[in-house]
Amino acid sequence: MNDFDTTHLDGKAQKFANDICKMIAKKKKAQPWGGGCKAFYTPDEFRRKGHQVPSECVLILCYDGGDLRYYCNWMYADRTNTKKFNTLLEKHGLRSENQDTVVDYVYER
Repeated sequence: MNDFDTTHLDGKAQKFANDICKMIAKKKKAQPWGGGCKAFYTPDEFRRKGHQVPSECVLILCYDGGDLRYYCNWMYADRTNTKKFNTLLEKHGLRSENQDTVVDYVYER
């Protein structure tokens, strides 16, 4: 399994996910790693796993042990990575909302 697969996404969610993959790959000079966890879920996929997801949500980011944690998780991220992540969200007209220490919901602005 490719932890950072984006082929099941569409629209802004897929464009953003592809760009975050490129950003991480450029920084670490290797492909992003999800720690064995799938990094990107559609809202419907996450609902099928038993989570309540608001209808406005366009993407779910999961980063339990993966490279996304250095951009999303306040316990691991540094200001530089957080700023890059937020700038990328803005570029795509999106915003994220942290749900816990391993999941963010992404919405259109």
